[in-house]
Amino acid sequence: MKLFKKLLLFVALLAATSVLYAQEICCDPDNNLLTNGNFNAATCGGNGAFNNCVPGWTSEAGSPSIHSFSSNPNAWMWSYAGGGEAISGGMNFQSGVTYNICFRLRTDDKNSGDPNVANNATVNLVATNNPGAITANPNGHVIFQQTMGQYLNTWTNISIQFTPNANYSRLWIFPFMQQNSNGVSQAEMDIDDIVISVATPTPNFTMQDEYCDDEPILPIAVPSGLYSYRWLIHEVNPSGNILRHATLGISGSVSLTDFRNLWNGFQAGKTYTVTFEYYDNCGNRFTVVRQFTITEREVHTSCVDLACGEVFDPNTISFPGLCEGNINSIDDLVNQVSYAPTSPIVFQKSTVLKLTYDCCELFLCVNVAKEDEVQIKEVCPSDDGTILMEACGGTDGYYSYIINGLGESSTDASRVVEYVPGGEYSVTYISDTGCRCTVIYKIVCDEWVRTEKKDSEQRNELKDTSEKPSNFVIYPNPSNGNYSIQPSFQTSVKEKTYEISIANIAGKSIFTKSTISLERAYHLDISKYTAGVYFLTIKVGNTTEVKKLIKN
Repeated sequence: MKLFKKLLLFVALLAATSVLYAQEICCDPDNNLLTNGNFNAATCGGNGAFNNCVPGWTSEAGSPSIHSFSSNPNAWMWSYAGGGEAISGGMNFQSGVTYNICFRLRTDDKNSGDPNVANNATVNLVATNNPGAITANPNGHVIFQQTMGQYLNTWTNISIQFTPNANYSRLWIFPFMQQNSNGVSQAEMDIDDIVISVATPTPNFTMQDEYCDDEPILPIAVPSGLYSYRWLIHEVNPSGNILRHATLGISGSVSLTDFRNLWNGFQAGKTYTVTFEYYDNCGNRFTVVRQFTITEREVHTSCVDLACGEVFDPNTISFPGLCEGNINSIDDLVNQVSYAPTSPIVFQKSTVLKLTYDCCELFLCVNVAKEDEVQIKEVCPSDDGTILMEACGGTDGYYSYIINGLGESSTDASRVVEYVPGGEYSVTYISDTGCRCTVIYKIVCDEWVRTEKKDSEQRNELKDTSEKPSNFVIYPNPSNGNYSIQPSFQTSVKEKTYEISIANIAGKSIFTKSTISLERAYHLDISKYTAGVYFLTIKVGNTTEVKKLIKN
C-alpha cells in the first residue's frame, strides 16, 4: 500500500479554509515536499514513538503513537476534555503557492457511540510557524478542519488544494474534542500517506474578443510547470461550430509572441478559436478555449475648423459614420508630437492629426483661423533720420515692436524709431488668446544722410569742399565679395583721402579702413563674409555717403 503510483484521490467535501475537490486532484508522491509523509522511516512504534523514532516529525503534545509499526506504520493521536496529543513535521509552505495535499484518514470513538466524537470532535491540519498543544483556535493558516463523524472506523482518501496566506515552516496535526469523555469515549485519529506537491498551474490566458487585421494576436505567456501542452486554432462560425479543423497545431514548450508569426491564414471578417490543451503530471487532460474575430481596419479622413485658441476636446468631439468609440492615441503629424487622448488641446496654427481608435484611424485636418493680418506702412527716413512704424490689425491684444533685435511691447499701433541703415524691423500682434501674427520688413534707402557742422565755419568748409554730393562708382555690384571703389567727383575737392566702414544687415560693423587715396581706385575684399546685403559708409571730410553692397 505504501508503494503506490500517482494518486488520484477523491472526496466530496467542502472546507472553510481550503478547497476540497470532488474532481481529480493529482498528488505526486515521487515529488513529495514533506519528509517521511508515510511514516515508513519510523524506527520504533507504540506510545511515545514521535519523541525520537520518526524522522522529520516531532511530538508537540502528549505521547502520540506509531500504530502497525511492523507492517504499515501510521500516526495515531487522541483528545477529550480539551486535551490530547499533537505532532508536527517540517514543511516549507510559500505564500501564494498552491499545493495539492493528499492523505488517508480514519477516526474512532472507541466504539462508544458518543455523539460528541462524531459531531463535535475535529481533525486539524494547520500550516504554522509555532505548533504546540492542541487548541480549538490554532495559530497559522488552517488547511483542513472537519468533524470526525464522516470518517469513523473507515480509511478515507482525502485530497485538498491549499494556498497559504504567508510563509510557514511546519505542518501541525492533531485531533480536538472540547467535551468530556462519557467514561469510555475519546476522539481518536489515524493519518497516513501524507503527500504535498505543488499544484499543476491552471492556464487562464486572456485574449481580446476582436482583433484588427494588422494587429498582433497574442495570449498571455504559458505558465511554467506543465508537463506537455499544445495550441490549436480553428476557423468557426459565430456559434462556435468548427468550419476548418486544425489550421494550426503547436506542441511542446513554445514561447509564443504572436500567432500571426506562426500562421498567416487569418482573414478579416472571420471568426476563430484558440484552444490550449495541456496535461498535468498524472496524465489528466485539460483544455481552455477562447473565441475571437478578425476585423478589417478602417481609415477615414475629415476636417475640423477652429478659431485660434479654441479648445479641441477629444472627450466631446465625435465623428459619426467614421471612427467611433474611445480615442486611443493622438499624433500631430506636422509638429511630430503626441497628445493625451483625454486632455483638451489648444492649437495656434493649422495641423494634421492622426486619431487612432479600436480598429479605425482618422486623419483629421485641423484648420485654425488666423487673426487679422498686421500691415506695416514702409517709409524711408525723414529729414530728421527717423521712420514711422505703423501697424494695423487686431483689436484685443497688443503689439511687440522689434528694432534690430531690441524689443518693446505696446498697445499703440504706431512707433517712431531711429533709422538704422539696413536695419530690420518687425511688428508682432499678439491676441488675448495667445495667437500671434508677425510681419517683418527691412528698410534700405540709397540716399545721402548728411551730418553737417552746426557752426558757420563747418558749413563754409563743407561748401568749399563740394557744392554737390560726392560721388563714387562701385563695381561690380552685386559681386562675389570683390569690389572696386572708384572716386568720381564732379568738382574738385581739397581732401586727399577718405575712409570707409561696412555694416551687416543688423547694423554691426564688420570692416573699417581709413586714409584711402582719392587719386586711384581701391580694391575692397569681403569674400570671407556670408552672402547677403551689406552697407558701405564712405566719409569724405564732413560728408557721408551710404551705399548698398550685394554679395552673392
